[in-house]
Formats: sequence, C-alpha cells, structure tokens
Amino acid sequence: SNGLRHIPNLQTLDISYNKIGDNGADKISNGLRHIPNLQTFNIKRNGIGDNGADKISNGLRHIPNLQTLDISWNGIGDNGADKISNGLRHIPNLQTLDIGSSLIGENGADKISNGLRHIPNLQTLDISYNKIGDNGADKISNGLRHIPNLQT
Repeated sequence: SNGLRHIPNLQTLDISYNKIGDNGADKISNGLRHIPNLQTFNIKRNGIGDNGADKISNGLRHIPNLQTLDISWNGIGDNGADKISNGLRHIPNLQTLDIGSSLIGENGADKISNGLRHIPNLQTLDISYNKIGDNGADKISNGLRHIPNLQT
C-alpha cells in the first residue's frame, strides 16, 4: 500500500485473484487514501472475509469518485455485506456493484438493500450466486426504488 502514494492519479486498481485475504485487504484499504481519483476497484476472488470487508468499507471514504466496485467471489457473508453497505455512503457516484458469490444470505441482502439509497446512480448490480432466498430478494427489490437508473 505504500507504493500507492507514488501514483495519486491511478484510476483503475485490479488486484483480483491474488488471495490477499483480510490482512491484504487491510493494507490495500490503508493505501486508498493515496489514490483519491480511483474509479475502478476490483478485488474479486481474494479470500476476503467479513473482517476484510470491514477494512475495505472504511477505505471507501478515500475514493469518493469510485464508479465500479467488484468484491465478488469473496466470503464476506452477511456481516461483510453489512460493512460494505455502510461504506456505500462514501461512494455516491458508484455505477457498478458486483457482490456475487459472496456467501450473502437474507440478512446480508437486507443490509445491502439499505445501502442502495446511498448510490442512486447505480446502473449495474450483481448479487448472483448468493443465498438470499425469497425474503432476501424481497428486501433487495425494496431497495431498488432508490436506484432509478438501474439497467442490469
């Protein structure tokens, strides 16, 4: 993360498929303050759990212009979904959110639904391959009213 301070104009950070885990997520999150112009952040399939999701969520406040967040294929679960949902208020320009295959259940779907009100410009939402069930789908559908530009 120290190296990020040398590239403050970075717009895309893709560290997908690197098995960074929660400790790596913490280090990357700390480095986000150095790249405030980041627009695309891909941390797909890195073995990140709910603790790592908490760290990433905290780091989102440093990248307010983020347009794409892909945290899919991580085991963040319901607690991690709650943490990510809380971080969405810091990235109001988000257009794409991918949290597919993240072990999210009904409670996590409820948390994500609550966070959708903070990202009204969202165009793409991927919550596929989770275990949200009928009640979780209902919760997500309630949150969709906050994102009128949703396309997929």
